Amino acid sequence: MQLLKKTNHESSDSKRLAADLRLCEQRQKFFLSTVLHLLHFIQEFTIELKEINSDAFKKEISALTQQFSAKQNLVFVEDHFKRQKAEIKDYIHRQNRYLEEREKEFHDIIALLSNAITSLDSENKDYNRKIITQSEKIEKVSFLDDLKQVKQTLTKEISHLRETVHEKSIRDKSRMKELSSKVSGLRDELEQVRSEAETDGLTGVYNRKSFDCYIEELVNRNAKVPSPFALLLIDIDNFKSVNDTYGHTVGDRVLASVASNCRQQIRADDFVGRYGGEEFVVVLPQASLRNAHKKAKNLCKEFAAIRYALDGSADGETLTVTVSIGVSAFSKGDTSTAVINRADKALYAAKRAGKNRALVGK
Repeated sequence: MQLLKKTNHESSDSKRLAADLRLCEQRQKFFLSTVLHLLHFIQEFTIELKEINSDAFKKEISALTQQFSAKQNLVFVEDHFKRQKAEIKDYIHRQNRYLEEREKEFHDIIALLSNAITSLDSENKDYNRKIITQSEKIEKVSFLDDLKQVKQTLTKEISHLRETVHEKSIRDKSRMKELSSKVSGLRDELEQVRSEAETDGLTGVYNRKSFDCYIEELVNRNAKVPSPFALLLIDIDNFKSVNDTYGHTVGDRVLASVASNCRQQIRADDFVGRYGGEEFVVVLPQASLRNAHKKAKNLCKEFAAIRYALDGSADGETLTVTVSIGVSAFSKGDTSTAVINRADKALYAAKRAGKNRALVGK
């Protein structure tokens, strides 16, 4: 009887232990998912700015994400994360400082223009005062009896009047030239900031934020006026092995080349952007699904035919990369997410089918 009680007790402990283990596993999965999402948010939050080397920072975050995803030895990951914490904090401070400095520069330019307007107002008051003074002198001429004296006085005052107007004209031209130069510089700087905010720093094509805005605009436009479009989601095959084998410098050159070739192969009014990592997106306005699929297959052939020369290779070794493409087209009632998801599913189907191919999303 005592043995039976002991067995039941041990069975109960085992169940509790098993339940505790399941709870620990669930917590571990939740915490890992949370960390991966936070790292993704850090990447998305990072503004692409060459001045603070944002590309290198995003690569470090990407590498850290891969280590967490691969579930490597906890001690190794913890060690690496401790080093990265300081770098992440330092980068956030650098990005904030950069934005604060740019904001201060804009405030300085606004202050400069405000002061210039105030100065112009002051000059105008001075000019008006001189004109009034001289008009009063001319008015007094009417009280003179000697016509000769009237003529001399008028001639003198008119000459002064002309000089005043001429001086004002010279000052206005000089000030307008100065202000025009300042405004032109401000316009150029704002255009550069706008361009940097819209484009990917490494490849020069539009960034993810620009794509999100662009496709939402297309979908909203279709709600009012039918305006079909197709979407290509392009992923470089085995890109991680390119980075691991040849280094990130070669990987960056491949990314830039893929973006450049995409732009060369599409029409002027088509859209090409970097979707994230080694993924690119092409939007083809007014294109049917059939034509988009044909364009995607041609892109696969074009990329497969390219040979990348490797620096420092004694035997002239070259690198070849291929791409997989998922194709979808807008249908009535679609959201932007629906169009993207169909292309994304087709892309992964292309990967599973052997890569270096273009498939249409259902």
